[in-house]
Amino acid sequence: MRFFSLLIFFLFLVSAVGVQAQSAENDGMFPNDVDRVRTRPSTSIREMIEKQRAAKRKKEHEEMLKRGEEALELVDQLNSSLETAGGFTNDDREKLDRLEKIASRIRKDLGGGSDGTDRFDAEEKPPADVRQGFNALKESTEKLVKELNRTTRYTISAAAIQTSNAVIKFARFLRIAP
Repeated sequence: MRFFSLLIFFLFLVSAVGVQAQSAENDGMFPNDVDRVRTRPSTSIREMIEKQRAAKRKKEHEEMLKRGEEALELVDQLNSSLETAGGFTNDDREKLDRLEKIASRIRKDLGGGSDGTDRFDAEEKPPADVRQGFNALKESTEKLVKELNRTTRYTISAAAIQTSNAVIKFARFLRIAP
């Protein structure tokens, strides 16, 4: 019995050595296959990936500019509503909520985050009334769109991030104002 298990072990060892020898022969026959596995993608693939990334960044920047224009349109609609009704309706408050979300998305796209400056601090004085708050919101939104138009898809504008924070603050103030 012992002889039989020793024989099986020996045959297993011989077959493993034979398989490894075959593998070494194949490595020599097809050197390009081995090199392809070990190297980086070819330059044409890398160029294609870079073109796709550039196209994606361009599309994201264009979408951000469209959001800025949408924010400006919402402010114009709110302005006409405020002029006719003298205050904000529930529909207008939904527009203010939408404006706040747009400004938050723009801030995120620019690389900014919520750092707790979305509300008025003790040092900052909130607007005295709805009209003053809306004028500040309108000015901030116009300034934000100007800043966005100056940016490229390769830049991060700290001024645009700060302005988007201001838009968010004023939109929240007006949304909860009586």
